[in-house]
Amino acid sequence: MKTLAIAALVITAAAHAQFSQSLPNGLLTAEGSSSSSYPFATANPNFWHWNYDTSNFVSTGPILIHTVSFRANGGATANGGTLPIELTMCSSLVDWSTTGSTTSYAAVMDTDATLVFSGNVTFPAGTNTTPAAWIPVTLQTPFLYDPTLGKDFILQIKSAGPNAAVMSAIDLHSGGSAQRYGSQTSATLAAANFANTNIVGVCKIDYTPPAGLFTSFTATPLVGRAPLTVQFTNTTWTSDPSGVTSFAWDFDGDSIVDSTLPNPIHTYLTPGPQTVTLTTTDTIHSPNTLTRPNLINVQQYLFSAVTSGGGLGDLILTGVPGLGAPTSTEGYTFISFAIPAAVGTGPFFGLSPDAATWSSFSYAAAPGFPLHYIRVPGVYPEAPLVAPPGTFSGFTGITIDFVQVGVTPAFGLAFVSNVSRATF
Repeated sequence: MKTLAIAALVITAAAHAQFSQSLPNGLLTAEGSSSSSYPFATANPNFWHWNYDTSNFVSTGPILIHTVSFRANGGATANGGTLPIELTMCSSLVDWSTTGSTTSYAAVMDTDATLVFSGNVTFPAGTNTTPAAWIPVTLQTPFLYDPTLGKDFILQIKSAGPNAAVMSAIDLHSGGSAQRYGSQTSATLAAANFANTNIVGVCKIDYTPPAGLFTSFTATPLVGRAPLTVQFTNTTWTSDPSGVTSFAWDFDGDSIVDSTLPNPIHTYLTPGPQTVTLTTTDTIHSPNTLTRPNLINVQQYLFSAVTSGGGLGDLILTGVPGLGAPTSTEGYTFISFAIPAAVGTGPFFGLSPDAATWSSFSYAAAPGFPLHYIRVPGVYPEAPLVAPPGTFSGFTGITIDFVQVGVTPAFGLAFVSNVSRATF
């Protein structure tokens, strides 16, 4: 089924112009800054991942890669010859910068991994120009890649032998948000045993925009405390001249359409991972859907105790509301005058407990009463508790640590906030 789909893309893409670019970008006609014997200038079997950041790609939509080309280091003399190689392409499950000399190949390869070439490649002999001429390898299976999805690109090169030093050296580049990791002596290891930091092989890809509708989007920020406001930006690509005609966003994985705008803004009120789905349509193709599981990480609300200090005696206590702790029906705001050197390092929910801490247990629960509260709309902790200047005038120069702890109806622990420190 996948082969038929790719074949259809190849046929329909034939009508589109072909484009070329180097990886890393900007080196089509410029020499890279480094070189290496691997993978084509050594008699050793070897196995490599060249992992390129998405920022290297010029296209703002999906591309269908037809050809990948390599080149020798400029100015050197190559032996020439024929070498059997295997090339696999895929999206990367991790950022390129997190890979290294112990990276497991399979652990970083996405499910789109495709063997795109297996066979002999002939490398010319002679002295190379600077930069050297590109040596093209036409892919037996074109590869569909979409840099707008945010996953980096891996070119896997396997040279299992019989090997020969058919190049003098291969062109590499230092920089460009990419790096290589692999084995210099084996084509069968499951993990790398060598890596270069931010150094990678230079290659060229020839590609065409594929025909079809390809949903994609970005989101900023991906992580933050509730309430978290996120800007979603549609980056969907379609070959339909009429463009994308509709958008259906589901921001929280409940299968309910939350917005039909192309670039909506959404505020998350409930902490936890959030799965986002976008379905798009045009006038030619079937609707296309992209789901990005757990894309947004909404962290717990910030608990804060804020005072102007200087003996003014005011306080604003902002608690974690029920949206941040849906199983909590009541709770405590514990305080302590015993202050550890670092905030939140005490043994009792981050406090160093003292008599003031234990006093919270002596109070009956009441709506809006911070030391032992019952959740009621409109009062603490559902709304900030504001104490005007002079309320704590007797506390001038005193530092207090605060923490909010919520409990369930069965008096189980529901949540513990961060510790906040205030000096009056």
